[in-house]
Amino acid sequence: MLLLYINVYTECIPSIFTNDVTSDTSNLKITITKAGIREFINNCVQNIVEMISRIQFPDMEGVLGSFTVQVKDVVFTDIEVNDFDFILDKYSTVKVNDITAKAEFEIVVIQNQFPYTNFQTRAVAIVQNASVTTIATFQESISCQGHLEFKTQNTNVNCDKFSFQSDMYIIDSMAQQYGVQFFKQFLTEPLIKAFEDRVNLYLQSYKGEIQFGNDVADQRLYKLNILPQYISVQMNGLSSYYQQKYSHMKKLQENYSNDEINYVVGKSIFQQVFDSVFGEDCDINIVNMGIFANILNESILFKVVPQFDCIESEINEQRKIIKLLLISGVKELDDKLNESPYYIFDAIFVKNFKIVYREEAVVLFSQFS
Repeated sequence: MLLLYINVYTECIPSIFTNDVTSDTSNLKITITKAGIREFINNCVQNIVEMISRIQFPDMEGVLGSFTVQVKDVVFTDIEVNDFDFILDKYSTVKVNDITAKAEFEIVVIQNQFPYTNFQTRAVAIVQNASVTTIATFQESISCQGHLEFKTQNTNVNCDKFSFQSDMYIIDSMAQQYGVQFFKQFLTEPLIKAFEDRVNLYLQSYKGEIQFGNDVADQRLYKLNILPQYISVQMNGLSSYYQQKYSHMKKLQENYSNDEINYVVGKSIFQQVFDSVFGEDCDINIVNMGIFANILNESILFKVVPQFDCIESEINEQRKIIKLLLISGVKELDDKLNESPYYIFDAIFVKNFKIVYREEAVVLFSQFS
């Protein structure tokens, strides 16, 4: 599935780009509507068992009544989420209802009073009709410049039915008295923390700098807008040389459509691609049919053709990306432009595009599959 090796810088910013990104140099924007976020979450829920199977839970220890409990080697073997809702805001509320889950783990129970007996066995926890409400935020990371950071807080857990299955009666009986507390302390909170860590590892597993042609483009975060009906992330999208050269170009509009996700690629991004291949006399204009480029005093029409691809990330997984191919039908020109095409992170769950050409940008409208 990996068609092209692309150089992705993985050390923390800044090493190449030292200038700040501003609204004048923000040329790449991704907008996701509330309906799109819901569909994205729905896809995550449908793939939740696979996602959780990749999470490594730490060994845990806590106190339940007069017992010290140690839990190790947690593995979720089944989990279903039948209902969820959320509110978009700076501090967004996420509520997940009607959860059914099954987890296997090693458990050690130590009595903290006479007769100070220890019990150890492999157990299974079964949760039914549970709900979790948490406050979650996506914010600009303070510790890792140019990245997003995901944070959860104020988690509230309710559970109507919780049971243990083990070969020890005392452990089974503890579920009746401490079931909900156990579910929250040893399963829900570690799961949320592990999920938060994993999301941040994913968000920070590339530096925001990508190589195309002979140049390196800057995809650091500039601005994150969270509104009740959509969120948008703005990035620079240009190499350091072209940031100043193209700062006069028309700014991107605030929003483009009600489609679940919009990728808004500014004219200056395509200009730098043509300039890096054909030299700086290659002026372009975006019209409703495509992009006209002046190459060797001849005006040639190019279509933008998005193509899905995958690259290996720092967390040893393949990340779905969008390569932007430029096609004119002239093989020699197309081969030069697309030898190392411009691409955009990330495209997980995104399906086919429709394209609209604007004066200041090419907009890719899409839905989540």
